[in-house]
Amino acid sequence: MSTTCRRVLALVGLVVGFASLAAMALPGFSDRNIARGNLNPTDTIDVQEIRITPGGEVTLNAVTVQNIGTAGDGVIDRIAVMDGGDVLGESTAISGLATGITINLSDGFTITTTHDLKIFVTVGTAVTGGETINLRTRVHYVSGGSTYTSEWISDLSGETIRNGGFDVIDDTSPDAGYFNPGDTGVVQVTVFSDTDANGNPVMWGSADPV
Repeated sequence: MSTTCRRVLALVGLVVGFASLAAMALPGFSDRNIARGNLNPTDTIDVQEIRITPGGEVTLNAVTVQNIGTAGDGVIDRIAVMDGGDVLGESTAISGLATGITINLSDGFTITTTHDLKIFVTVGTAVTGGETINLRTRVHYVSGGSTYTSEWISDLSGETIRNGGFDVIDDTSPDAGYFNPGDTGVVQVTVFSDTDANGNPVMWGSADPV
């Protein structure tokens, strides 16, 4: 075989090698940085959204979810993984959330295009107020016949649980001053804010609770 022929074969082999690497490119994972703010008891809402950009056909088998905030079992009753309107997997076994719970995705979930996985939580009723949700997630998947686990994908914006009612109460009263007989003026201003993630209104009561 001539030197020229050997060089051509080597070049062909190199090109095939690059093509194989491109076909086996691993998916990319990124947090979408959604911020839900304050949550109330019984709320069910997505608190983390993960964008998955596959480099080919990828089958998602499970996710491991960990809360590095303070909300645990009882404060959070359920975690669900959704794609669009489809529930891919869920768990009510929340006791291990501080170290990570693994949720299997039914029958595997195969994707070839970009998808956004949404992690939903249902807030329980054993809430004192002030508990925090700051999730991070790992995705377990198959690509090119091999099994992989992603790095931790951290939620860039956490949430705080409030025990219903108004979420923020601010005193914006004017500075102390002097009044003369017959004066009328504002002595106290209080701002009540309902800033939670749900659309439920807070109703003023008409009766004096004292």
